[in-house]
Amino acid sequence: MNEDNYIQVSKRRLHELVQPFYEEILNWVSSSIDNSGYKNLIGKVLVFTGGASQIDGLAVLTRDYLNYNSRVGVARDIKFNFHNVYDSSYSVSAGLIQHAVYENRIHGKLNEFRN
Repeated sequence: MNEDNYIQVSKRRLHELVQPFYEEILNWVSSSIDNSGYKNLIGKVLVFTGGASQIDGLAVLTRDYLNYNSRVGVARDIKFNFHNVYDSSYSVSAGLIQHAVYENRIHGKLNEFRN
């Protein structure tokens, strides 16, 4: 490949392109909260995980669009490390692993996870 195969897009233009998709996702989140029956029981902070949560301006968009504060969740309190990278793109998989280990400890099946 050479330089002719690439285009340069400004951060502002990229934001303009993806904002409608994020608004649609936030609309779905809002509907899910409303339909859950727990709207009055949950706090006013949303925690986003995964690679897409790292987009600049997500907290501002969430505050403006849903009137919720938000933060990006990262994996923590884990005993393993993916190449010294602790960011939100690993939070879901790390959380699922932690949950599996926790459930197996409760049900006495921890031997499967021991070294």
